[in-house]
Amino acid sequence: MRGGMSKTESLLVPGGIATAGVHEIKACADFTGDIAETDETDDCMTLLVNVKAPVPPNLSITGLALAGGARHVFTDDRPDISISIGNAGGVSSPVSGEVFISEVPFGIGKVSLGTFQVGAIPEGGSAIGTLPGVSFIRLGPWMLTACLEGNAICASGNVVIVESSHPVNKHMDPALIMMINRHRHDRHRRHVK
Repeated sequence: MRGGMSKTESLLVPGGIATAGVHEIKACADFTGDIAETDETDDCMTLLVNVKAPVPPNLSITGLALAGGARHVFTDDRPDISISIGNAGGVSSPVSGEVFISEVPFGIGKVSLGTFQVGAIPEGGSAIGTLPGVSFIRLGPWMLTACLEGNAICASGNVVIVESSHPVNKHMDPALIMMINRHRHDRHRRHVK
């Protein structure tokens, strides 16, 4: 290069910088000293780079409900269930989970309704998963529960009342149906004792 000229080069660091912390990047021209110069002290420049450790995702279930917020279904209904997931941490990979119901108030076991998936959730973002066309075949009050990543993160949602699809029930007042079911439940509890 002739005097007074400059040249810019780009360099890719293979594999990136793997460890967090402050790192020094030093670039030198004529680092072997082969070219005679009037000032050999200005051949290098140092840049300090602060590499931050990746922030792991911090996922939580922020909402779980039947479509439209319904709390009462019939056995021949096929509602969707929506699962809202928040991420208070770093970017997540795609997330999968499972939705269960458990009997109220007895809490006997969990019955799987199916699985759902959502894509990657950005840092500080949220996503909504859907479990479409769920079939409720057991009557009574049921608690909705959703779990993420192999049941490591779980949350409960609304209690859902499941009624027979008998045509008469569809035209009855839901409050009356609940009263009849409460009476049946109380009668069952007295009979079991």
